[in-house]
Amino acid sequence: MEDEDSSLSVVQSLAPSDAISANVSTATTGAKSRTALATWAHTRTPKGDEPAIRGSSKILYCKYCETYSSPVTTNFRSHLRTKHGIHVTEVSSSETVVAEKLQILYRNTNLDGTIAIRQEVLESVLDRDAILDALTTLVIRQNLSFRIVESPDFQVFCQTLNPQSKPYIVTAHSTIPKLIDKMWQEKKDIIRRMVQSASSNIHLSLDIWTSPNSHLFLGICAHFVDQKDKLCKALLGLPIVGDHSGEEQFTALRLVLEDYGIFKKLGAIIGDNATTNDVLCRLVDEHFDEQGVVWNASLRRVRCLGHIINLAVNAFLFKDIDADWETKKEEEVTPALGPLQKLHNIVVHIRGSPGRMKEFKNLAGRLISLDNRTRWNSWYLMLQIANKYAPMVDTYTKHHFGALERDFLSPADWKYLQFIETFLQPFYRATLETEGDKATIDRVLFSMDILIQCLTDALAEHATHKEFSARIKNAWDIFDKYYAKTDESAFYATALILHPAYRIAYIRSNWKSKWVKPTLKKVKDLWVSYKESQPPLSSFPTSQVPTPNLDKYDLVAKNLRKQRPASQDEYDDYSNGDQCETGVSPLEWWCQEIQRKRWPRLSCMAIDILSIPAMSAEPERVFSGARRTISWDRSRLSPTTVEKVECLKHWLKSRILEEGI
Repeated sequence: MEDEDSSLSVVQSLAPSDAISANVSTATTGAKSRTALATWAHTRTPKGDEPAIRGSSKILYCKYCETYSSPVTTNFRSHLRTKHGIHVTEVSSSETVVAEKLQILYRNTNLDGTIAIRQEVLESVLDRDAILDALTTLVIRQNLSFRIVESPDFQVFCQTLNPQSKPYIVTAHSTIPKLIDKMWQEKKDIIRRMVQSASSNIHLSLDIWTSPNSHLFLGICAHFVDQKDKLCKALLGLPIVGDHSGEEQFTALRLVLEDYGIFKKLGAIIGDNATTNDVLCRLVDEHFDEQGVVWNASLRRVRCLGHIINLAVNAFLFKDIDADWETKKEEEVTPALGPLQKLHNIVVHIRGSPGRMKEFKNLAGRLISLDNRTRWNSWYLMLQIANKYAPMVDTYTKHHFGALERDFLSPADWKYLQFIETFLQPFYRATLETEGDKATIDRVLFSMDILIQCLTDALAEHATHKEFSARIKNAWDIFDKYYAKTDESAFYATALILHPAYRIAYIRSNWKSKWVKPTLKKVKDLWVSYKESQPPLSSFPTSQVPTPNLDKYDLVAKNLRKQRPASQDEYDDYSNGDQCETGVSPLEWWCQEIQRKRWPRLSCMAIDILSIPAMSAEPERVFSGARRTISWDRSRLSPTTVEKVECLKHWLKSRILEEGI
């Protein structure tokens, strides 16, 4: 058993000092709070006619000598040090609160003092850099206020975990931005090396967001395949722009790309259908043209499929009802679609008060989601739930018939709502199939072909319903407009052909004959230009496998079994091959060694193209996170700080930094 003098009990090692505990209760007494508690512990009360106050300050009388007094605590501590050899170290008021709370905590533990813990052991497990890194990560990922480190509760929590951690704990909120900047610089170097060494081109999804504190942020997200053949994404920057113009976007984008040193690796730019994105791509093209590099804005301007789907659905719901249906904001327009308008009004009524929400939840066991003009598929999701719980909706409407008389849904109305739900379901499914990290451009034309067929079938089914068929035609017109725009970029058709389950056979079997020849020519031209830009075949890496001694028979047999004659074109060899299901994504299939060996140049082109995302939804996800960062009580955060926080948050959550280590 260890000697009592060689160890410290838990209570002894954790409890505050006697001086603090003795004086903590007086911290807020008197006209002026006593913050110099340790200094006051060496004073005495005035005697006889000795004054207690000089001016507005209390006089401190030394209890070790009869003559010295001073109203200045600094002077008094100097007297104690020089005359009596007493060194006094003061603690701040927040430290006093922390000490008091710690004392209460450990008094309530009722420890018997027999468990010995050496202070040096507790201190030996503390790593300052690791603690600061963990703290910075916590603040960033959980959207915490920088001032949390000044909270006594936070400091108590840290010291409860390890009582020797006090010197390691950050206590000033102004330190947090410095830690964030340090981490951002370090992690940014990792991201920079990753994008510079990527196996594919760097594709960018872009969008602009107006923050709650009225800044315009341009979200710039990179999509690429790293050296480990993994599809990656990374927020490169969140700079502010002056307006939504293509010129403003280009100025901000150029600085980011030059900072990362990847301008010449720029692949496709994915964005919504705003004309400002067309301007941006033209400016990028002009920039490359000045450097003698061909970039081709039409080829590399990729349109977000989710945005196209949303426009088609909005045309079905709103066109011919609101003249400005494409530009109006959510709060400025409601659907005048008969029964759907009624359902919208009922859901708004349900959500109008906590009591009515509770009432409907008691009826149906859940609430109906409210439609939202800017949220994709929100109308479909509202219909899906409402149709499922139609009897409960009718019961609720009858309970509030006085307010909802005009919105009561008849059996014919419910049938109409079921028609709408059935019509919107394929658009909802197409959104799900083409969103997410692994949804790349090979899914775009295939999903659009499915929706075209669904529109055709819906027109035939509802041909006798004048209003409904007119709305379907509205959706068709919008969808067909952007389907035709896919001809401007050969990336779409090339990605479809590079899917091993489709190849050329899909286009020949499912497209109109007048589309096939020009499409295949564009794809072949793209392949030829790509092939000519690649290094000689001999420069492609090949694995060296020891070759055993072969006789004449074995040599001839080996040559006959070769999958690709040296003179055959890689694209022709692949595209005219048999369609096959692989069990993996097209990108993963092309990254496999067997494909790289058989089609070395074509596999490089496939990896470049199949790493283009189908949507530009990633910046929207960034903006959702930034909205949580810039809460109403944090509106003074600078745009630079917001950019660093959101970049770090994105890198940490996507775990891309683990790939780059």
